[in-house]
Amino acid sequence: MRDAVPAQFVPRVRTAYGAWKDTQPDRGPRAAQFAAAFRAEHSHGPSIKQLFEGLGWRVQQRELRNFITQRLIANE
Repeated sequence: MRDAVPAQFVPRVRTAYGAWKDTQPDRGPRAAQFAAAFRAEHSHGPSIKQLFEGLGWRVQQRELRNFITQRLIANE
């Protein structure tokens, strides 16, 4: 078995993230509140799709959704 390799993201995804996060200044607290409420109701956390739909984040590109989720987790 090999060691896990961190996900690699191309520059266009990082650029798209920068533009997206400028439109979502309270993204971290909102995501945390949504996830806590979801967990209280369902006894488990939301999927990425459920999180984005619940917060009204219309992000079509899967790589960008994954990068946003990774940044939310990294920034707690």
